[in-house]
Amino acid sequence: MIKTERVFSRLVALALSLFILSARANDLTVKHVALQNEIAGSHVAVKLDVSWDNSWRNDLAGAGQAAPFNYDAAWLFVKFSTDGGATWQHATLSASSADHSVGNDHGVPAAMQAVSDGKGVFLFRAQNGSGANDWDEVRLQWNYSGDGVTGITSTTIVNVIGLEMVYIPGGSFFVGDQSPAPINGQFEDGVSGNPLEITSEGALTLGGGSAGSLGNNNAQGMAHADDFKDSVSKTLPAAFPKGHAAFYVMKQEITQGQYADFLNLLTSAQAARRNISGEATYQSFRGSISGTHPLFAATANERACNFLSWSDGAAYADWTGLRPMTELEFEKACRGNPAVVKGEYAWANTTITQQTGHSGIDGSGAETATPVGANANFDSGINGPVRAGIYAAASLGDRVQAGASYFGVMELSGNVWEHVVTLANTSGRNFTGAHGDGELSSTSGSEGNANTAGWPSANALGSGFRGGAWRDKADLLRVADRACAATPDAQRVNHYGFRCVRTAP
Repeated sequence: MIKTERVFSRLVALALSLFILSARANDLTVKHVALQNEIAGSHVAVKLDVSWDNSWRNDLAGAGQAAPFNYDAAWLFVKFSTDGGATWQHATLSASSADHSVGNDHGVPAAMQAVSDGKGVFLFRAQNGSGANDWDEVRLQWNYSGDGVTGITSTTIVNVIGLEMVYIPGGSFFVGDQSPAPINGQFEDGVSGNPLEITSEGALTLGGGSAGSLGNNNAQGMAHADDFKDSVSKTLPAAFPKGHAAFYVMKQEITQGQYADFLNLLTSAQAARRNISGEATYQSFRGSISGTHPLFAATANERACNFLSWSDGAAYADWTGLRPMTELEFEKACRGNPAVVKGEYAWANTTITQQTGHSGIDGSGAETATPVGANANFDSGINGPVRAGIYAAASLGDRVQAGASYFGVMELSGNVWEHVVTLANTSGRNFTGAHGDGELSSTSGSEGNANTAGWPSANALGSGFRGGAWRDKADLLRVADRACAATPDAQRVNHYGFRCVRTAP
């Protein structure tokens, strides 16, 4: 008999409905997981039901639709165990979209997009629209023979995990800011003080002062300076992801519930290295993960996860088949392709209202922010991270109130710092955007580390931070601010978080 496991994604994300300019809580649920229709020695269907609220799709081809033209999606991937759940591996799914299907769409046609390495599948609306998705009998084809499995037995268990993502379409966009007020290390076109348009994924000249080069305001105000400036030029290789090519980004920062689920599916040695709950001040700054392997749990599942070092976040990205985000992709996800607003936050203006409290039971997943109209967590208004997407309440109907980016991505300004791959030095510029393979190191002394070639290593050199956090002044939350963009901090700190991306197929 085939054993299956009923799996719930603890992801509760908040998305901006781009048709009606409102944003509400989503609840992505994966359930009724089963294995069916095995082709002996080859593959088997993984059947599941998937649902989430307040989804959208808005295509340029749709008559009368307003920009931006994008959609949200679920990244679905499968972990499997052949020993009854003692150890887990990442399943290889078919690289052909035609091999995956939805049996019952409840009136909302679905599209499925496979990826060439088989690490997962994107599931999203096939037509323009907004509202709830409820898709039954989703079938993913697991090519188990490619994973060294000879057949499905009574000890075979599968665990399907879903993460809400936002599709960021390809195309040109601006980086930097023309604000006359100092913005630390902000990008500019040469030395003009104006934003630079990123028009391709081709190589870029950094610094040197010439028009068309990517300047950095001479690294003014940066905690760690770039290795280029107005009088020194470097080259950003074509392979470094610049945001011009389409990509998917997590709708919200990694949550505490997601991270607890991640710990539970590692080996005990890997989990010991990645366990953040033992940090001395963890609970003092709203950390809610507790337990021991494989029974970790978070009492505030939907709260953004803090205390994530570069290595912790990179491991999560590798394990999910995703990758780290670059700082150019960060700016693209914030502002899309409209003109730059001077001194803007991720919601495209300079209006920012601090959260100072909660209404409802904090940590329940239904709590809301006070005062009404708060749209960011900064300057220790709350002494730690808050629920992901908390500002996107049904009664607050626009992007500013929701604290949402142009494309509907949440909390890119504030809550926890976003670890990014920097272009400030050779270690960062060597990043080529390789995706994680779903597996972590099992080598003694490095168990639980990401092992994808070309990523910044455990010492964090090549990484930095964007977006500001709950303990920072409002200025650091601005889209263009690069105060810590070249800071290679490998430590676990109470305001460090992570968000993953994947280049679109």
